[in-house]
Amino acid sequence: MIWLYRLLIVLVSGTVFNVWLLRLGNATPYRGGAASTLQEEFLAYGLNDTVFYLIGGVKLLAALGSIYRAKGSSKL
Repeated sequence: MIWLYRLLIVLVSGTVFNVWLLRLGNATPYRGGAASTLQEEFLAYGLNDTVFYLIGGVKLLAALGSIYRAKGSSKL
């Protein structure tokens, strides 16, 4: 069962890294409003650049911390 836990952690963390590092400036069909980048999407929702960078940093740190914790866990 621990392998499933670790697999899910890697999948979710990988998705966060993909969105916030690789697809940050790419247009996707999932963007809200008329936004073509992730930063424009935050602006479309009325959030400023500070919130954008704060949320991005927190998400990346959480994903990294999750992987680190999953690596060291031996049981649930």
